Amino acid sequence: MAGKGRKSPPRARPRPARSTCSEMSKSEAMNISTSQSGGETVVALAGRFTFSAHAAFRDVLVGHVEAMSSGGRVTFDLAGVEFVDSAALGMLLLAREAARRRSGAITIRGASGQVRRMLDVSRFDTLFTIEA
Repeated sequence: MAGKGRKSPPRARPRPARSTCSEMSKSEAMNISTSQSGGETVVALAGRFTFSAHAAFRDVLVGHVEAMSSGGRVTFDLAGVEFVDSAALGMLLLAREAARRRSGAITIRGASGQVRRMLDVSRFDTLFTIEA
């Protein structure tokens, strides 16, 4: 009668795979390019603007927004962005605060589809100049 009343140990469940930055597909990556036009810096973003882009966005923030001269202007061109999450909205707010400390301005341009809806729902038009 050995074994009666004993429960077998629970089986280990396989853990779901986690993706890391190095494993992200190209469709999940965001591309960033910058250009200068007069006193304005244009930062063109393309792809998915999510938390995974925070390191690259931080580089842009330090290199362009925090380095802007007093009264400078940075435009984020989102025409190539297909998706944003709440982290992306937070990153834009960080850029706004950095610009305000330098009496600068941030403009958001070219948002459409889901990106535009997120900006509208979040009432970003009350915080930024938003251009079509």
